[in-house]
Amino acid sequence: MTKKTKNDIVSNDLLEKLPDILTIFLAALLLFQETVHRMFHVNILNIHNNDWKDLVITSLVVFLVITLFKRLNRIDVKFDKVIGNHLGIVEVLNPHQNIDIVDLLTRKKNIRILTLSGSTTGRLGDDNVINTLKNNKNSNIQILLANPFSEAIISRYCYDEPDTCISGVEGIKNRLIMLQRLKNSLNPNISKKIDVRVFDNYPIISVIQADNDIYSSVYAYRLRGSDCPIVHAEKGTVYGEFLLKHFDGVCDNSLKLEKWIEKYNITI
Repeated sequence: MTKKTKNDIVSNDLLEKLPDILTIFLAALLLFQETVHRMFHVNILNIHNNDWKDLVITSLVVFLVITLFKRLNRIDVKFDKVIGNHLGIVEVLNPHQNIDIVDLLTRKKNIRILTLSGSTTGRLGDDNVINTLKNNKNSNIQILLANPFSEAIISRYCYDEPDTCISGVEGIKNRLIMLQRLKNSLNPNISKKIDVRVFDNYPIISVIQADNDIYSSVYAYRLRGSDCPIVHAEKGTVYGEFLLKHFDGVCDNSLKLEKWIEKYNITI
């Protein structure tokens, strides 16, 4: 890449400011001409028809519009920069734009998933995901799923979950059993890298953390998590740290999968 000279920078700066300069010049010219003409009945430009005035006014409007759009664009850029730098929001994805969990499990070192049932967020019923978990050697994985015996979770499915829900409380129970069977079948060195926990609290937001990238979606009334936009944030930012604080709070009040199985006398 060639290094820009001082003259190049000055030229680019002048071109950038040209619409603003022309707008001010034309406005000043029009104002000066009208003032002199009204006070002294003198036509400074020595033109006896109104063609010049129409041309100046038209040019003024054009350059004013250009200047306005430029300023609005600068405001948008600055606003996006503030949102990105301060809150840490990288992008907002469409509700049904699924996160590629297999890719994350393959490339990232630390994966954490907080979700109601894992049907969409985490795709824990997908064979490719399960096979990736079986062959996991490098990633530390933590999965938090809802307790199907919790009153808060039962209430969600009875009153607040849409009729199109995928799992239901029985589906969550079966998924937890499947995960325990999976852990039991693995080499101990691989099994210990997969930490599954069960939480009782009412779900409000799902979270996927993959190293510094954090994806979240809310559980809105009568909407599944997959019906809500996905917010991509970064660790170490305002919104990213808020999500991790939420995750840690749910995790601290959760029960290890093995303890949950023991508590409810689940047959594996």
